[in-house]
Amino acid sequence: LLSQRASEMALLARTVDKVPERAGADPVRDELQRLKDSSTSIVWLGWVDPEGMVVAGSDRLLEGLSIATRPVYLNGRAGRWFGSLHPSVALKAALERKGQSMSYELADLALPVRRADGSLRGVLAMHIDGRVLEQIRQRVLGPADDRRTLDLALVSGGLQLLVGQVPSFADD
Repeated sequence: LLSQRASEMALLARTVDKVPERAGADPVRDELQRLKDSSTSIVWLGWVDPEGMVVAGSDRLLEGLSIATRPVYLNGRAGRWFGSLHPSVALKAALERKGQSMSYELADLALPVRRADGSLRGVLAMHIDGRVLEQIRQRVLGPADDRRTLDLALVSGGLQLLVGQVPSFADD
């Protein structure tokens, strides 16, 4: 899933890069919305200018707001970036203003778009539904009762427990 989303972001960056900077937000927003609508795992896509202002967002969310202090923007300026799961901040507030709720966590994916001279043209930001990632994790790991565990204990030469816990074994 993550590699697919990253590939889609790379293709989207090439598309956005072909949109003239003077064209405004509409052509970029259309592309963002098209990609967002193609997947249930994508919660939001945004085009962020070099100063951290959301120029275009899927469903027009966060447009005109600064995300300059958010990790998705800060890390996305440097290169492709995938962030850990976190509660929604700006997006949750924007959805609540529209009468919608968001009780789940998000994961971020970001990618810079650079001009021919190497300067930052903007950052593509994506919020991925954390519930989808949890479903994948559950499918990979299987049911909790079927999982194997490994316990580790550090003991001294005299078999005195230093760190960890020694399991107790029942006699058969």
